[in-house]
Amino acid sequence: MDSQIYMQIAERILSQATCPHCGAPLRDCAYDILLADGEKIVLELDCDTCDAVLLANGIFQKKSRGNMPRQQQKGRKTVSPDTVRGIKSALREFRGLDVQDLLQK
Repeated sequence: MDSQIYMQIAERILSQATCPHCGAPLRDCAYDILLADGEKIVLELDCDTCDAVLLANGIFQKKSRGNMPRQQQKGRKTVSPDTVRGIKSALREFRGLDVQDLLQK
């Protein structure tokens, strides 16, 4: 990655970060990129409000292109319209006093 991309990443982090000491937004604070490679970025930040010197560590991770991580996609089950109708029918016909009674059926 080139340094311009790291600067964009740093500025995006700062746009959302607040100082853990005083709670001030860090979007306009001075910063130095101490380390930047394909796996990690380390920023040194100077809070303008309380003069605290902060270190921020970021780790880059590869993300799957789908909407969910692969582990969640494997365990995901599809609910059919018949299942929804069955639940609707069970709820409509339920005459118990407690939801626990419904779950025991």
